[in-house]
Amino acid sequence: MLEVNRHENIEILSYSEVKKVEGYVGNYKVTVEKKPRYMNNDCNGCGACSEVCPIYTSNYFDENLGVRKAIDIAFGQAVPFLYDIDRDVCVECFSCVEACELDAIDFSQVPEEVAFNVGTIIIATGWDIYEPYGEYGYGKFENVIHQAQLERILAPNGPLEGHVHRISDAKKPKEIVFIQCVGSRDTERPYCSGVCCMLSLKNGKLLKQEFPEANITICYIDMRTNEKGFEEYYQRAKNSDIRMIRGKVGEITEDPETKNVNIRVYSSLTDEIIKIS
Repeated sequence: MLEVNRHENIEILSYSEVKKVEGYVGNYKVTVEKKPRYMNNDCNGCGACSEVCPIYTSNYFDENLGVRKAIDIAFGQAVPFLYDIDRDVCVECFSCVEACELDAIDFSQVPEEVAFNVGTIIIATGWDIYEPYGEYGYGKFENVIHQAQLERILAPNGPLEGHVHRISDAKKPKEIVFIQCVGSRDTERPYCSGVCCMLSLKNGKLLKQEFPEANITICYIDMRTNEKGFEEYYQRAKNSDIRMIRGKVGEITEDPETKNVNIRVYSSLTDEIIKIS
């Protein structure tokens, strides 16, 4: 990303949104809205403003598992390395303004639209997290999280610095279950995300390395390993003592005292109901 940012023929418009595209192939006019950071380009990322900020809020980059200041850097490797202010939680005490020696903070910034002509547009669609509130105890049971949250927990620069523990009591997990195809492969979303199988295999192997004594189970409908080297990776995951159950979870409950999650899953390969707790 740094090399891209330094390239003389590449301009990065971060924290921006395409508002309108007009024209035709070879002659497009694109209008982009640049959202205000309330920080100008004089910011050198020293962090003095964040040190004096009294307000903490949830960190969206860490999937709301960690905290950040009302004025903070989006994440440690952000490009450009500019701080931004979350005006939804900022109390406008202006301690940051007093702490900034470069006068880089500007509360008067407003959204700015820029327009430019381009010949070709390459669309990177990205994706949105499906948060299954009301399904499988998500949002109700403390120890039920989604894959993006687990990614941040496992990350060395994440809220737990890569050392995993249970959300409810900070204890080491002894039983870990991945539930595949949540929010997809149904009547509303009949498609496959294309990433969940390999993501679970990768994260399962990482968890097995940190907790070799833990029981790790992946409950799946179909294990889709259709890219180069994926099938071999799948076999290595099975050989690392990760249990695979072909079937959907039918019931999930929580012990109110221990916060342990109890699961019943039907295995279509062995024609049995398996209990995991």
